[in-house]
Amino acid sequence: MYSINNMLGGLAVGKEITIQKKNHNLDIGDKFDSEYLSNIVPVSVLTSYIVEVTDRIMNENLPEYYMSFIKNSSSCYFNPTSRGMTITITAKIVSITQSNLEFEVTIYDELGMICKAKHVRHIIEKRKFINDANKRLNYLKLNA
Repeated sequence: MYSINNMLGGLAVGKEITIQKKNHNLDIGDKFDSEYLSNIVPVSVLTSYIVEVTDRIMNENLPEYYMSFIKNSSSCYFNPTSRGMTITITAKIVSITQSNLEFEVTIYDELGMICKAKHVRHIIEKRKFINDANKRLNYLKLNA
């Protein structure tokens, strides 16, 4: 078992990352039923950006024998944004408790804030996760 300091690698409160997106994939099945809204970026796409930015900061900083997954997430969407607008997503670590990292995520386009989110990621050993997943797969094979 590794200490929390070994688990965190380069992660610390205050660390942040910003990414930008312009070509939003709207062909994911989550579309609006109105032609008037056809260029609005769906919430599911914006949510995937929250996952992407927090996943990126974790992957770039965790030691190779650790991984993270989403423990919980809550988002508040303030304004719609349109296809073709540049969206800026910033994730900042605001707290670290045991093996949980809480992020504050903000999403803006050229006109202002679109979304603010709290996103918690849990750090685990890759080997343990893979062993647990394999147990479930073996259960399926035995009970198929």
